[in-house]
Amino acid sequence: MFVSISIGDADKDTENRLAALEAAGHPVVRRRLNSTLDLGEEFYVWELATAVAGACLGINAFDQPNVQESKDNTRRLLDEYKRNGALPEQELAAEGDGLKVYCDAETRHLLVLSTSSLADAIVAHLERAGSGDYIALLGYIQETDEHSSCCKPCARICAMD
Repeated sequence: MFVSISIGDADKDTENRLAALEAAGHPVVRRRLNSTLDLGEEFYVWELATAVAGACLGINAFDQPNVQESKDNTRRLLDEYKRNGALPEQELAAEGDGLKVYCDAETRHLLVLSTSSLADAIVAHLERAGSGDYIALLGYIQETDEHSSCCKPCARICAMD
């Protein structure tokens, strides 16, 4: 699902992109706020939506599994950085199209990578997911044409059945 939240009407470029997503068969939700004062209401709407989605999936959407484990791992990495001035090196698993994938030896073994192809690494990783598993790919990159073209191979792979 794609969600567009705007104050007032969305600009023409955004509307064109949303229309393209809809034409491709993706669900699109448009949320129009009247002012920045509506932001608190919007937080509530999505918190409620999270609770409902969690209930439909049979999970507690507000449970935070592995939070302490994640904090411990982060602390361990920060301590190592303080001691050594660098994070631990990881093995290059694959590269292509200007992207590099690193992972530890155990993960590389699980992926059973026989080549260093970026597409092979991504497919092998996604194939580890089973029925009912949840996968989220989050891209924290600046939106530019160059970055978009780098992400297209991943998007094509993720769109496969």
